[in-house]
Amino acid sequence: MTEHRRPRGPRRAPRIAVAWGISVFLLLTGATAANAAWTTATTTITPAASGGTVDATFGGSAPGPITWTSASHSTTVPVALNNTGSLDADWSYTLSSSSAAASATTFTSWVLSPGEQCTSASTPHDQVTSTASAPVALTGHFASGASVDVCTRAAITDAGQVTYGGQTLVVTVALQDSVGSWTGGQSFDVSVAIADDRAPSIPTVTLDRVSGYSTRVNWTPSTDNVGVTGYRIYRNGTQVAQVDANATQWTDATLANSTTYTWAVEAFDAAGNVARSPGVQARTLSIVSNAKYAIYYPNGNRCVDASGAGRDIGTNIIIWDCSYAANQLWTMRPTGDGSYQLESVNSTNTAIGSPSRNLSQQLQLSGKSTPSTRWSFNADGNGYRLTNDSNQMCMDVYGMGTANNTAVTQYTCLGNAAQFFQLQKR
Repeated sequence: MTEHRRPRGPRRAPRIAVAWGISVFLLLTGATAANAAWTTATTTITPAASGGTVDATFGGSAPGPITWTSASHSTTVPVALNNTGSLDADWSYTLSSSSAAASATTFTSWVLSPGEQCTSASTPHDQVTSTASAPVALTGHFASGASVDVCTRAAITDAGQVTYGGQTLVVTVALQDSVGSWTGGQSFDVSVAIADDRAPSIPTVTLDRVSGYSTRVNWTPSTDNVGVTGYRIYRNGTQVAQVDANATQWTDATLANSTTYTWAVEAFDAAGNVARSPGVQARTLSIVSNAKYAIYYPNGNRCVDASGAGRDIGTNIIIWDCSYAANQLWTMRPTGDGSYQLESVNSTNTAIGSPSRNLSQQLQLSGKSTPSTRWSFNADGNGYRLTNDSNQMCMDVYGMGTANNTAVTQYTCLGNAAQFFQLQKR
């Protein structure tokens, strides 16, 4: 009988179950680890590689909370790669990120020599260095049951820590392994908080529009790596107001007259970083709100007067011998922004104002709703210069005159004797 034999071909390995895998352990001293494990689906190996079935398992602990600050924006992490399976394997270890901060971040990884430690002081050797957005893999080979210790250092530049403060860098840690033509892999994410611990710039503070009841606090805008959230205003060390990031001035209108105060402005950001200015001091004017005053003109030894004891809108303002009659008395009505209306005692519906914006325009009694009836008082020795809020011209006695019936006008502020007045409380 003729014996029929099957043609000889490649010898096949018996179909057996082969247990194989790689586990990854990221260790951070003092960190609270968040356990995580991943398992690939069972994969059948092609005959060219090996017979049987391979399971690839990645497990271990992901790092606990990591935060980069302006003082320390580098993290060095030891990583243990363990071949827990029964087959030799090639491995590839990569870190990458698509976060905005990736452009300022680099990773350096190297295989540790026996007995070598992985610390922040360790010096890399035979390393792979890459950016987070353009990763380069660290690769190697190990036998079944073998381990490889890797050290990884992640760092962001100082400029990057400033730019991306308050954001989170999400790093993808990927490990790929291969046996023959079979390749498997898993990855997990590690979050790195980039602290916003940079204080805003210190605002520069000035004071103006000081009156008997208020002072305007002004400041230069602060800058911040993330953004200024707002400003807090302090009077004599106590916070009295908070405004948004677009504000550059605030009027403190609840002050007592003839009192010295100190103001400071503090810029703050969303992370709670603050920068406070030095204190700036001012003394409020001695003017008593809503009190009656004669406006005395020392250069002519006369008083500001509503001509002819007039009460109506359009009555001219002049200087005249001081009699302290009603047409020479003015109530200092605060407007709330540091200015006053010089209200006529003869008519509470009128105040000293101007019918036009012309130089040398004679002042008149005007309706109190007219913008030109608001005056700011600027202390000058033992008297005041009065500036009209609507046109920024000063109250002025025409031609520096001294005679009765000389017109009181508005004129460019020159600081001369024609623009100097005193208040006499009656």
